[in-house]
Amino acid sequence: RYIDCGVSRVSLGVQSFDAELLTKAGRAHSLQDVHQALALLDSAPRRLQVSIDLISGLPFQTMDSWTQSLAAASQFSHVGHISVYDLQVEQGTAFGRWYKSGAAPLPTEGSAADMFRAASSSLRAAGFDHYEVSSYARPGQRCAHNRAYWSNQPFWGYGLGATSHVEGARLPRPRTMRGYSQCAASPPPLQSVSPPPPHPAGPPRLA
Repeated sequence: RYIDCGVSRVSLGVQSFDAELLTKAGRAHSLQDVHQALALLDSAPRRLQVSIDLISGLPFQTMDSWTQSLAAASQFSHVGHISVYDLQVEQGTAFGRWYKSGAAPLPTEGSAADMFRAASSSLRAAGFDHYEVSSYARPGQRCAHNRAYWSNQPFWGYGLGATSHVEGARLPRPRTMRGYSQCAASPPPLQSVSPPPPHPAGPPRLA
């Protein structure tokens, strides 16, 4: 149904190709789930652009497991885009209660920086262009949403917690199913959403 509606790109929150690490990090999916999802996307009736998200700096993560995940992600011919994010431990989250940034079992800041450099080196060697801080793409498969986001262009977002940027205003979607259903049934008018305060040097942009 999504493909029939025009969806052409899918992003998977793989996080890691290390089965044990996924469990230790409290992820709800398994490595088997990852491979099944990738196989399903590869068998889609129409060719999809597939993106994978990986996270560095996970608890108990080592450089060896990280480089193995990078190699595993880049071996899928139908995966044309990879996003690499460094784990951020935020207050008020489960990770914020369990861990402290830079302290075991989380990697040190130096190790996290090494993982960032390893990702850039490994993925560029595999044919991916490092076109944004966290984004890598095969030729012709850069993410249009990323380009729109960083150049301050308008876009619509749908789904729980999604945010749209339309006519200079940010429109966040509710994060709960009940709230989202209510919003979908009776969406607020665009005029009721306050635009962000003006930036003294214009809207933030990334050249």
